[in-house]
Amino acid sequence: MTIDSGPAGSLTMSGGRARPITVLIVDDDPRVRGALRTLLDADPAFHVIGDAGTPAQALRLVEQHFPAVALVDVLMPAERDGLRLIETLATSGVPVIAMSLPSALAERAIAAGAARFLPKGTPPERMIAALSAAAGTGLGRGDVSR
Repeated sequence: MTIDSGPAGSLTMSGGRARPITVLIVDDDPRVRGALRTLLDADPAFHVIGDAGTPAQALRLVEQHFPAVALVDVLMPAERDGLRLIETLATSGVPVIAMSLPSALAERAIAAGAARFLPKGTPPERMIAALSAAAGTGLGRGDVSR
């Protein structure tokens, strides 16, 4: 069986089997990264290519694996770091789902290039749907979920 290389790790079919959506998780809190990895690893539609605690780690992982979508904490370790990373990833063609505790940062994350903002604590099924949409259908920029 061969796996066709779809755009940016998106879901593709080869030999009757679906290729998982590749995801990069970026959050400075290792507990959050672990919880998100556990959630996504339980879903065969996703493959976590790595998780990063800093923007520098995230950029190294992007260079190595170019994920279909990145899930990025805005406040990491400072607001400007998360926003700069979102801008860099979006400019390089990686769709970004931004997340944070304060929803007040939603507009700034969208302005930096995030496809969608999700508050931390978003139900898992909504997060899964947002990641799938961003990776598979090119979710339009500027969607804020509250």
